[in-house]
Amino acid sequence: MRDRMWKPLCFALAVLVFSGLSVAFAQNAAEGEIRWEVQPAYQTRISFSQTALKIEDGTGAVRQMYDESHAVLIIQGRYRGHGFQAVPDQAAASEKILREQLEKLNFHVIVWRDLGAKNLKTVMDEVASKLGDRENSRLFFYYFGHGIQLGSPDSDAGTRGFLVPVDVDAPSVNPRFRESGFPFENIVATANRITLKHAFFAFEACRAGRILDSYTMLGGDSPDQPLGYVFQSDIQKSARQFLTAGNALQDVPADGIFTRVLAAALSPLGADGDGYVTGSDVIRYVTHELPKMTAAISPRSAKIPLAGSGDMVMGLVKPPKKEAKAQTGTDDRKPVIPAAPEIGPTIVRLPSQKACAESILAKKGVKDGSLGMVGIDISHFNKVTNWKAVAESGVAFVYLKASQGANLKDPDFKSNWNAAGEAGLLRGAYHFFDQRTDVSSADQVNNFLSSFEGLKFGPCDLPPALDWEWQQKDRLARMVPNNFLPGDDQVANNARSILESFERAFRMRPVVYTTKAFWDEIGRAPAGFEEYPLWIADYSMRSRAVGGAPKLPSNRTRFVFWQDQDQFAVPGISGPGVGRSVFNGTAAELKALTR
Repeated sequence: MRDRMWKPLCFALAVLVFSGLSVAFAQNAAEGEIRWEVQPAYQTRISFSQTALKIEDGTGAVRQMYDESHAVLIIQGRYRGHGFQAVPDQAAASEKILREQLEKLNFHVIVWRDLGAKNLKTVMDEVASKLGDRENSRLFFYYFGHGIQLGSPDSDAGTRGFLVPVDVDAPSVNPRFRESGFPFENIVATANRITLKHAFFAFEACRAGRILDSYTMLGGDSPDQPLGYVFQSDIQKSARQFLTAGNALQDVPADGIFTRVLAAALSPLGADGDGYVTGSDVIRYVTHELPKMTAAISPRSAKIPLAGSGDMVMGLVKPPKKEAKAQTGTDDRKPVIPAAPEIGPTIVRLPSQKACAESILAKKGVKDGSLGMVGIDISHFNKVTNWKAVAESGVAFVYLKASQGANLKDPDFKSNWNAAGEAGLLRGAYHFFDQRTDVSSADQVNNFLSSFEGLKFGPCDLPPALDWEWQQKDRLARMVPNNFLPGDDQVANNARSILESFERAFRMRPVVYTTKAFWDEIGRAPAGFEEYPLWIADYSMRSRAVGGAPKLPSNRTRFVFWQDQDQFAVPGISGPGVGRSVFNGTAAELKALTR
């Protein structure tokens, strides 16, 4: 179960809001349409004049807060550069969630998708020049895509963060990456340069909190305000508000949770009872509610001091009815976060699951008390030409490689998964763990789960497995001593995070594949993993002797699978021999493992 490694890079998402803008731009006088050099993929069919925001103050007078409302969404999902994983499903899901919420708030939404380096720069420049100073209007700008940080905080040059165009290779193979990536500081410079009234920036990006380090932090909640307070002179002043999903040291998972909480903050849930959602309301809601949804990231907020004390008005909403709390005894402001998009398997855990497993084994003549059931594990290196022949050879179960690290997917996994099920085999999937500490565990989880796009995981399926074994630091230095990654606390923490995520997603405890030598010597027998079933590899002749047993790590006494061969010939499979494993238990216990 060994394959080459690819260097993963962090997922990024950015959101920016500009309001009260005033730049001259080319537009059709009748319709108010802007002529863009790079044509948008989507635009709301509504005239600019229909997007004005009007608010009734405490005296009953109706005032026009903004003449126009614009929202720009740049959605980067279909990456094709080396080293950056494509995330089209999450990109589409996040776009849909925010687009629908913004249109409810009467924004004219413009969407660009999958921009390369040249077009990304062009669009960013045009958004600033054609909407950046437009008087008495508001603009919500949202960016979804990969991000990366280069450099070291210990060096004289420090670190720099970049948004990643879809056509750019990773810095590991592209020494000129800095010329193509879009620097984070360009966004901050634009926020200071444009002469707008209010601006709100939010980032769901790895280590994006670093851009806030030099700014004064906002602290505490914004107080409840009376109806019409947004017309007060202080609120009308200039403002540059910032919000990040994580701090300067955190990797942010590409699961869209920040986007969903942000969308909820733009709904009546974000209002503090005054009928408005403002930038301060959004910051308060996200910083309170996001940590309840995930422990992986810690949102931060900031304000550039020179921008003034104003507050962006996101929209006019009807606040939740307070009397509902007294009637029901529940919190009427309990967050109702938009549903997560389906990334990973469609879980089908049916009452017939036991019967399904029994049926598969019964067809092979296996009784509940039978021992020594054999299974195999394969990847794209093993070409299966006849799954029926595999099933008829006596193989009872199969583990299929799905993914490796943060970016690599097995190209044959989906076809193998479906074919193995149709052939009547118990099946499971495994992920090869990239132990390098600069590889995000969250990205590895997302890589594995997204491998199941369009697949079903159900009645006859075995728990997911984590392949945790020998891994070279440098594939080019194969013979150099000590070229293997040592075990340390960070590696163990990453593995634990992956296993816990697998368990939540599949609703069953994952299996850990390893060897005694790795676990004891390189892995240093990490503690705290005893609850995960062990799949041990041991090919020694002594262990395979009649009545023999595999050598186990020093801190383990039990195992569920024993991989006793790595060159096992199976009818219906061409290419290199496959790994053969024996289940350590009865047929009834194997069936129970599928529940």
